[in-house]
Amino acid sequence: MSDENKTTPLGDGDADLNAELEDLTAKFSEEYEKAMNKGEDSGDSEEDEACECEHCAEGDHEYIYDDAEIPEDMLCVRCKKSARDLTVSEDNEFCEDCRKTLLKYPYPIKSFVSVFFTVISIFLALTAFVVLFIDSTKMAQAMKLEKQNKLLEAAMIYEPLASSLSDANSVSLKASAKVVELLYKMGNTDYIATYFEAFPAYALKLPMYSKVQKMNDRAALFLETIQENFQPISQYQEAPSESIPYDELMSTLDAKLPEYDGKENSDMLKGAIHYVRYYLAYLSKKGDATIISILEDVKKELPDDPWLYAYTLANSYSSAGDYQKSLSMCEEMKKYNANDPAPYVVEAVSYRLQKDYDKSLSACEEGMKTSETPTFEFNRQKSITLLLKGDYELAKEVMLTDYMSNLSPTVLDTLALSALKTNDTALYDEIAGIYVQYEADFGETLKAFKDGTITLEQIFLEGNKDVY
Repeated sequence: MSDENKTTPLGDGDADLNAELEDLTAKFSEEYEKAMNKGEDSGDSEEDEACECEHCAEGDHEYIYDDAEIPEDMLCVRCKKSARDLTVSEDNEFCEDCRKTLLKYPYPIKSFVSVFFTVISIFLALTAFVVLFIDSTKMAQAMKLEKQNKLLEAAMIYEPLASSLSDANSVSLKASAKVVELLYKMGNTDYIATYFEAFPAYALKLPMYSKVQKMNDRAALFLETIQENFQPISQYQEAPSESIPYDELMSTLDAKLPEYDGKENSDMLKGAIHYVRYYLAYLSKKGDATIISILEDVKKELPDDPWLYAYTLANSYSSAGDYQKSLSMCEEMKKYNANDPAPYVVEAVSYRLQKDYDKSLSACEEGMKTSETPTFEFNRQKSITLLLKGDYELAKEVMLTDYMSNLSPTVLDTLALSALKTNDTALYDEIAGIYVQYEADFGETLKAFKDGTITLEQIFLEGNKDVY
């Protein structure tokens, strides 16, 4: 079969028509090829143009938004205007400008202020903690001393802590309560009101501070009762003892005692009356037996308040010759307050009256170790004992150490005795000059000794057993 007789796609139609269709098909294929190639060339051009952006790395193309079309989740969290710089990290939340700013200044001004005050607050908190820790340590130290009955040493630590009571922290409240308690125990009732008035009202209602209210009330009641009943006696303080209407005044005081039966704080009320009775007997010079009897009444009513009676009672027992009771009471006083120098003074006198001069001197030495109290009375007692031992120069030397710190008649006259025994006229004249300066004079006992009508033994072992 010849080519002419071949079957075409259209069948057996005209050959010219068939050729024309084939030509159209070829042209369509050619145009299609060109269109496809042009599309690929256009894509490469756009991609190359995107690669010219300074934010895009070669081969890692990112879409660059116009400001008007940035999606909200792609905005910089700091300026809220520019797009996040994703070339740093897919999680980066800042634009390039903000990121560079933050690298130089990590915190804005407001943050600086916030950080500053935060640091200051932390510093103040740490300071407060350190202060509280130190104060708590001091409190523990004071409480330890208190358990050892070193009341004065404990009070000296408590007092500065209590002075910050305006802060009303737990340490200052406890310290203030302790100061009130120790002031009461040591008999410094005049100062209790000062600390009580500064105590917060709410704290006084707490069980742990109920003792503060009680001690303040009892101290105030004691002072009020003393002042009320002392008034009739006060006018006789400078009068000769024989001119005092002792029986009349004592009867008035005795009549007050039954009035307090059954009353609240009757023990304190009666104890105050007995104390006024003691003072009346002292002014009237009724002697050791009467003094001892009245002070025993005080002790009976207020056995837990030895600051009212212990020293005078022990001294009176010693003066009466009951040395055993005197020394026994001294031991009780030491247990009550290890910082109290008073029992050592009484011991020194008691041993001196027994002519046990070595023990008298030892008591003085021990008493000087009790606290930082003035030592002039211990030096005076030592000087008296040394005078009785015949060591006049040493007696004078001891008195000269600190006599200027207490120019009382007892100190001046004791020193004058040592001046007379050592023939130190200059010292005697100096003491006489001090008396002239204060418009006073030597006591009668000193004058009698100077005149030779009385001896040292008679001054310190008999009668008043002292220069006055």
